[in-house]
Amino acid sequence: MSCACCSIPNEPPQAAPVPQSKTEGERLTNLRKVLPPPFKIYTTTVFNPLTLKFESDITFTVDPALGLITDVEKRKSSEIPHSLNSNDIDLSGKIVLPGFVDAHTHIFLHSYDEKGNAEQKMSESFVERILRASNHCKTALMAGYTTYRDLGSEGMQEADANFRDAVNRGIVIGPRLYVATKVLASVTGIKTHTENTIGGTRCPVTSEECDGEDEIRKAVRRRLGPSSLHFKCYVSSSCS
Repeated sequence: MSCACCSIPNEPPQAAPVPQSKTEGERLTNLRKVLPPPFKIYTTTVFNPLTLKFESDITFTVDPALGLITDVEKRKSSEIPHSLNSNDIDLSGKIVLPGFVDAHTHIFLHSYDEKGNAEQKMSESFVERILRASNHCKTALMAGYTTYRDLGSEGMQEADANFRDAVNRGIVIGPRLYVATKVLASVTGIKTHTENTIGGTRCPVTSEECDGEDEIRKAVRRRLGPSSLHFKCYVSSSCS
């Protein structure tokens, strides 16, 4: 029996034609004024994740305004045109892989070898953690990770959603982000273990406590406010 995460997916549906409205058409027109024109990427060896095989002599056409690959062409030979456009990319002789996906990240944390979880939350300022996340995301993108699923803002409230928006707007460099913001937890769950209030000092709130169906529904709706596309919950006191 195969699972959905490791079985070969079906061929994806064709993208809908764009633009789909007058407003979208105007947005694309404005984007084309400031972004590079469509360009081609020439490859001789590329991995196809749908067939799990390497394919040869494939040319991709990319439209920066759409942020999409708009055409995939199988060339008749491995030869690359002698005269490429200035923004075309020649990757012949290299092995080309699709963008990597990391399905469980925390962009606001760094290695526990450097500093423990609680110490990071208590001793590092909001600004420092944002700047660290900027470095992390740029490094990840340069290493080939084009998508991150960030499962919990680790005491940074909804800042992961704000950071995602900054990436989407081109303000900061990083992978495409799918975020969960605060983690949902029971009143006696992991929150009580990490957020001691004795002495008036506490870690930033990491999770949102909720018990029962009605409270969970409300908590999920609050996560929908910053457009969270994923929801994470701690089902026991120490694991998720």
